[in-house]
Amino acid sequence: MSLFTDKFTFFKVFIYFIFVFSGSLKWLPIPIDLTLLSLLFCAVVMIVELRTIIPIKVKDRLIVILILILSLIFLISNFYSISSIYAQSKTLAIILNIFTVIYPIIVFKKSIFSELKLLMYLIGGLMVIGLFYMYFNNMFIIFHDSELLVDKVPTYLVIGIMLCACFIFSLESKLTWYVAVYRLSILFLLFQLGGRGPIINVVLSLIVFFTLNLKNYKIDYKTGFAIGALFFTILIFGENIYTFAFQNVDFERFNIFKAYNDDASLSVRGNFLEIGIESILDHPFFGLGIGSSGFILDGTDVSNYPHNLFVESMMELGIFGGLLYLSTYILFFLRNYSISRNNKDMLILFIVVLLFYLEDNKSNSFDSWRCSIIWIMFFISEKRYKVGITN
Repeated sequence: MSLFTDKFTFFKVFIYFIFVFSGSLKWLPIPIDLTLLSLLFCAVVMIVELRTIIPIKVKDRLIVILILILSLIFLISNFYSISSIYAQSKTLAIILNIFTVIYPIIVFKKSIFSELKLLMYLIGGLMVIGLFYMYFNNMFIIFHDSELLVDKVPTYLVIGIMLCACFIFSLESKLTWYVAVYRLSILFLLFQLGGRGPIINVVLSLIVFFTLNLKNYKIDYKTGFAIGALFFTILIFGENIYTFAFQNVDFERFNIFKAYNDDASLSVRGNFLEIGIESILDHPFFGLGIGSSGFILDGTDVSNYPHNLFVESMMELGIFGGLLYLSTYILFFLRNYSISRNNKDMLILFIVVLLFYLEDNKSNSFDSWRCSIIWIMFFISEKRYKVGITN
């Protein structure tokens, strides 16, 4: 019976994950829309599990309420939005975001970290295998050449940030030779993909991780031996390692200050932020409504956004919308800092929330906010079973 329960728990986590990230799987040759199919499975599971609901912790309820209020205001802003085309698709995305919040509260009746960790290893393993196949067949060019870009295939930024999440989950495991190979493979592929955002964001997230987890690290002879071996390996084979791993990496792109004037993507995003801030100053109280960011940035009703959720929320909903968005994360990080220091499972989830928050304010839009909400809800759901438990 317990084995079936574990399998069912994994299934609940799996379909939830597929529902949220189905947009990155549109390239799969599946005859039915994957978002719709996974949503159907999630709805059925919700109905089955609706008999009992385990309440979330009091401190986390306000976080959930803020997300739902912000989403509701987005929907209400349809009444005064200057957009109609983009507003329509964005309204659907906001409804899916709301569903992303509600599902785990109803469905998860026990700790799901083990199942989630297994799922992340499966995803990471498949991604590593697939990306190495592409790398050795010189196919990485499709991620950077607009003429070769395949429709519906996820961008190198989407792939990169998921690789970063898989790397962070691997930190929960003890360091063995196969875990080390797995981590090094992810890091190698991240640099080959060349995404500045994912690499910079994972570095910042790892700094926070090791800082919060510092008390659990002990320096013994094994650690000293490993550090020494690594040092001499780099000293002796450093040039060979660099030639193999980094000869195709354009490190100039990672110098943001130097690349700003030369890199078209940075210039465009900088321009978007300037236009967005001007719009906020012109319409500070209510913004211009859901989907208006495309109209503001391009002068026509198309799907576009400033690549920063804080700015986007103020452009479309005014300063109050921006404060709601910012308050959600301030509350989350402040209220969950303590438990994350004392429980490594919670720390892993905490850092992944931070990783996606950083990425949201560099590359994403509220269209895909559920890709961040899912990690907040994983954390809040897991916290119901981890308070007071230290590992």
